This record gives sequence, structure tokens and C-alpha cells, in this order.
Amino acid sequence: PASLTFQGIACKGGAVLEVEAKTTRPEDVGTFEQALRTESTLISKTETRDLRARDGNTTFTITITFRADALRKAAKSE
Repeated sequence: PASLTFQGIACKGGAVLEVEAKTTRPEDVGTFEQALRTESTLISKTETRDLRARDGNTTFTITITFRADALRKAAKSE
């Protein structure tokens, strides 16, 4: 969703990304997570945590776990 602003991204192991973001539309957190799950066959799991609302902004962290073969498939497609 256009309302999301990414604040930070960290690699947590070979197949896990942790993304910190904020939005002015709290419902877009769920929209983003659902889009990750349904639109990418490379992702095996997502988990949203640390949802906090303050001064019209919602901040959150989402952990994205890729399937074990995701990097190999992505490399082959290039």
C-alpha cells in the first residue's frame, strides 16, 4: 500500500528478513501482510508484531520467512 513507509530492513539469517515500517492507515498493515502471503510463492511465512499507534501513525515490524529454495529460484530467473 502507498501509505507504508519503510524504516529499516535487516537480514536475520539466510532466509529471514525483518522489516520495520510505519503507516497512517492501520488497516494497511494487514493488507501488506496479506499481499506478501498471496502474491509471492517465495514466502513461506509472515509475522507482524510490535504494532503501536501514536500521533496518527502506526509502526510495526514484520518478519518475512522465505521458502528454503527461494534464493535458488530467484537466482535462476535472472
